[in-house]
Amino acid sequence: MTEDIHFPRMGTDIDPANIDTMIAAENDSGKRILLIVLSNLNSNLLANTQTIEIVRKDLKALNTSFETHTTRDEALLNTGKGAWKILAAILGLAQIGISFGMVALLDKISSMDHNIVMLQMDHIRHEGVHSSPQYTK
Repeated sequence: MTEDIHFPRMGTDIDPANIDTMIAAENDSGKRILLIVLSNLNSNLLANTQTIEIVRKDLKALNTSFETHTTRDEALLNTGKGAWKILAAILGLAQIGISFGMVALLDKISSMDHNIVMLQMDHIRHEGVHSSPQYTK
């Protein structure tokens, strides 16, 4: 009959010295090889579990850092969007002000041109009235 052997389910429940003792105490070479393979698998699984735990912690720290940077970048981007809206509003108001100024300037120029034409016509009329045949050639 085979003996019921209790195998712990957690890697922390197994003492590596006990496994080495079990391997050394085994007289059957087939079982000894199986125990050696299982011991190596157990060691590799424990090392893999420890590596995964380190990677998990590093990934968690990286994720936290990423979220912090993302939040800060989003805030900066939103500030930039607000600044562009303000700049666009200022430029729009400046363009409207310049347009009104140009219209007023063009009205002044038109008025001055009209006044010059009127003065020239008055001058021509005035010259025509005061001109005498003796001064004309």
